[in-house]
Amino acid sequence: MFARYASFAASFLLVLGAGAVLAFAVRSGGGATATATSVTLPECSNGTVVANPSANAGLVSDCSALLRAKDALRGSASLNWSSGLAIASWEGVTLTSAGDRVGRIQLEGKGLSGTLPAALGDLGGLTALNLSRNQLTGRIPAALGDLSRLGHLRLNNNRLTGGIPAELGNLSRLSYLHLGHNQLTGGIPAKLGDLTGLSHLFLPSNQLTGTIPDLSGNTWLEVLNLRGNQLSGTVPAWPSGLTHFKRLILNGNRLTGAIPPVLSKLTQHRLGQRSGELRLSGNALTGCIPLPLRKDVPTNDLADLALLGLPDCPPIPPVSPSLRDECDSDTVVGDRDNLGLVADCSALLQAKDALRGSASLNWSSELAITSWDGVTVSFTYFGDRVSSIDLGSKGLSGTLPADLGYLGGLGRLNLAGNQLYGSIPKELGNLSRLGYLHLGGSLGGSIPKELGNLAALRYLNLGGNRLTGDIPAELGNLTKLTHLLLARNRLTGPIPDLSGNTGLEVLNLRINRLSGNVPAWPGRLTHLKRLLLNMNQLTGTIPPALGALAEARMSPQRPGRVGELLLSGNTLSGCIPPALRTVPTNDLASLGLTDCTPAASPTAEASPAAGASPAAGASPAAG
Repeated sequence: MFARYASFAASFLLVLGAGAVLAFAVRSGGGATATATSVTLPECSNGTVVANPSANAGLVSDCSALLRAKDALRGSASLNWSSGLAIASWEGVTLTSAGDRVGRIQLEGKGLSGTLPAALGDLGGLTALNLSRNQLTGRIPAALGDLSRLGHLRLNNNRLTGGIPAELGNLSRLSYLHLGHNQLTGGIPAKLGDLTGLSHLFLPSNQLTGTIPDLSGNTWLEVLNLRGNQLSGTVPAWPSGLTHFKRLILNGNRLTGAIPPVLSKLTQHRLGQRSGELRLSGNALTGCIPLPLRKDVPTNDLADLALLGLPDCPPIPPVSPSLRDECDSDTVVGDRDNLGLVADCSALLQAKDALRGSASLNWSSELAITSWDGVTVSFTYFGDRVSSIDLGSKGLSGTLPADLGYLGGLGRLNLAGNQLYGSIPKELGNLSRLGYLHLGGSLGGSIPKELGNLAALRYLNLGGNRLTGDIPAELGNLTKLTHLLLARNRLTGPIPDLSGNTGLEVLNLRINRLSGNVPAWPGRLTHLKRLLLNMNQLTGTIPPALGALAEARMSPQRPGRVGELLLSGNTLSGCIPPALRTVPTNDLASLGLTDCTPAASPTAEASPAAGASPAAGASPAAG
């Protein structure tokens, strides 16, 4: 039989003439190529389907491929593809401008209920294939990866199963790929990253698993939609390098970890323009939300993440243009995409000369920031940031630069024991993560009220300076504060109500010029164990409410007997509440006052409940 077939083929080729040999590979349903080849179906050379078939070998080949694909593709639907009709009139088929190949197949929403035939991979001139919104089943044939001219592929909204063929990564001219709303499984092939001209990649509402591969090779990518799958791992950082990127849609997956701060770079390009869109909800993300993404992306769902408890990340200030090259290098920060650390480097280099005075600091672009004097870098949920500056007693003789207020990840700032002068910059009030602040030397001016914005602050020591003016009432907003140490300054005015510092353990205001009365509000602080107000200009009586302190943390029965009360060196009058005599360390004997009689003392003063144990590692009262 094969001999008879070969004889027919030879005769057929003789009729067509030289150069009309039309060999094609017979493909299996899975896309494999059979070893035997066959000639074009005879009906495609009847002169009706393709005019002048001997001069249109490519179109004859395309006719054969489509007729072989017809029955598998249509299922129970109808298609008018037949040998009795010119191919240019076939339903959904558009020829190229030259009329010599099938250029487009557009069969969206035609009720097709079959499968995707591998024969479609033989349409060598095809530039667009749209079979979306049908009821196609089965797998995507790997043979589609042979369509070297294909620029547009839409198979979305069908019932396709199986994995995404890696061979689609061979479609070097592909700019648009939509496989969404099917039942595809498995991972996203990393080979899709080879599609350098791809601008739109849609894979939503499937059952894809695994991590999101690095597709940064798609340098023209504008839209990545992977929502509604089962993808795991972290939100990728690689889109930050794509300057055309405008829509990142990853909601409804199983992603974990933090939002990469480097994605904020995208807001400088098309993501920050009118069409920008970012969706990350419906995952298990932690950490914080980079502020530029929330503020500058026109369409985003980051408010949903905020409702789940994700706060805004500390702001990343712009890098000084003059220092950009110095800080934006792998030498200093290790990873130049870490925008927060680049910004911290810039802030510190700008602060260096003003801060050090005549002292030396090795902060430079020639040295890794992790090796800079007194600087600690820690990984946080918003990236690597400078977390601590500890330069106590380093001979610094300059001023406090406002640039320090731009270190958004700073948790500790210790500049005590130096000869710093000038005022305290209000910009330090921007350090939302700061928990420890100790500034010593010869600082003058007033205490900035902006320090009352430091919601995370637990330890504040400004003692031993030359500060003047009032104590800002805003310091009463520091609900986590345990130590407030302002001794040995030149502060004036009355002591404000700081009862909002409910966890306060130590209040040291000694050796100032404070006036007014001894405040009663410390009697309500159940954690207070040291109250040092001596050597001021206070007047009036000792409030009976302070007697409650002796029954709380200042009680001699408390473990460690740490209670301390100093009121001498003022101009006090009246009597001493007897309970205060039991405070382990006190200077009441030097006041020259008698104890209050029971009639003069409160009889119904309720003792506050004992507070929680003191914070571990708290520093003793200074001054």
